[in-house]
Order: sequence, then structure tokens, then C-alpha cells
Amino acid sequence: MPQRPPTPAGARQPGADDENVYKAKDQVVVWESDKTDWTAGKVLKAEGSSDGARSCSVQYGPKNNIDTFKWENMRLTHRDG
Repeated sequence: MPQRPPTPAGARQPGADDENVYKAKDQVVVWESDKTDWTAGKVLKAEGSSDGARSCSVQYGPKNNIDTFKWENMRLTHRDG
């Protein structure tokens, strides 16, 4: 399994229980265990404040590759995609 890369500069962790998901301004970055680096996704829409959004849709690469992340009280509760 690849080694987890360093946390991206300026990223804030939206899910305290998931060290593989971080939010940085209008991007969410995700590390998946089969990858050697972070995958950056553009936030398409978000609910809540721009910095502490509780739910957001994130697009990776192809336009049809969209994940939805939800978190409450800084804890990631759901990832759909």
C-alpha cells in the first residue's frame, strides 16, 4: 500500500475521524489508499458557510465523477461517490 503523502499546505480537515479528507477553500483533497498523491476536487456546491460547509459535491477529473461529502461538528459522516 502506498505511503500517505504529506497534508497539502493550507488544508483544513473537515472530518476529524478521517485523516484522508481535507478542505482547502473551494477544493476538497482526498487521499485514497491506492494512490501515491492527493486527488484535488473542485467543490461544485456546498451547504453551510464557505469555510465550514456541512455538505458539498466534489468533482474529480471526468465530469461524471462526483462525490458528495457530509460532515457534522468537524467529523466526516458520509461520503457518497
